Amino acid sequence: MPSLSLLVIPKCLNSFKQSLIMDKLMGIFSDSIQILIGIILASIGLKAFLLPNGFLDGGATGIAILLSEVYDVNISILLILVSIPFLVLAWYTLKRKIFVKSVLSIAALAVMIHYENFSSITDDKLLIAIFGGLF
Repeated sequence: MPSLSLLVIPKCLNSFKQSLIMDKLMGIFSDSIQILIGIILASIGLKAFLLPNGFLDGGATGIAILLSEVYDVNISILLILVSIPFLVLAWYTLKRKIFVKSVLSIAALAVMIHYENFSSITDDKLLIAIFGGLF
């Protein structure tokens, strides 16, 4: 007859595995919600403040805005194209998990700014700069 301790250990391990799985799922869910909120805020800042008033953003988004103005190409497409060199660098230097999150975030931002339509909220240049930078 097996001892009681041999029966308890597998049950504890099973509970521990379930706890690890739940922690991992909650982490993925939390990351996804935070990324989604960031995408929504960035797209509102771009479409409601910066783009209607001719302001630029920084980084790859700013380069995409400049190229969009010069070549009259959709900013969503340019955002993806301008981000490709940075994604190639990320592939070789960062963890795959961060790379996948970056690809999905850039694609989601491009889709959001393509389909969102906002009218200009204010004409005050100081407010545009502040709120465009905050969002």
